[in-house]
Amino acid sequence: MRVGAIVRADDQHAREVLSLAKALGGADAATFALLAEPVQTRAGVGAMRGAVVSPDADLAELAAAVGALLGDSPPDVILIPDGPLFEAVGARLAGSLGRTAARDVASIEIAGETLRVEKGAFGGKAAVALETSGGAVLGVRQGAAQA
Repeated sequence: MRVGAIVRADDQHAREVLSLAKALGGADAATFALLAEPVQTRAGVGAMRGAVVSPDADLAELAAAVGALLGDSPPDVILIPDGPLFEAVGARLAGSLGRTAARDVASIEIAGETLRVEKGAFGGKAAVALETSGGAVLGVRQGAAQA
């Protein structure tokens, strides 16, 4: 499965999500950033494709920027920091790609063509394990790990 990440460059959780995408996807991991200003690299995560959007961009602007970044061949698994960006585009992106959406993801495992995730439920009082053989758009919680 191809893994990618979409982050806002000004998100404190961005580096962690980008590192997780690289760990899961290896050299084939694709990283994308929604940027407040043009940059080519971010320290510690290497090169990424970016689209410039204002920090107060509305849903339509964010959706257009994400669509342009992903192009015709989006990764199978797309990681987004859980929070405002996932709330704005996560479910909508999953629906447009015909993929599963899940937020509050605590751990991710890819075994061949099977994706397994563990996510919080009932306000963090329980955990739910999900498994799919299709792609997914995942809202990754801070501190999430590769299983």
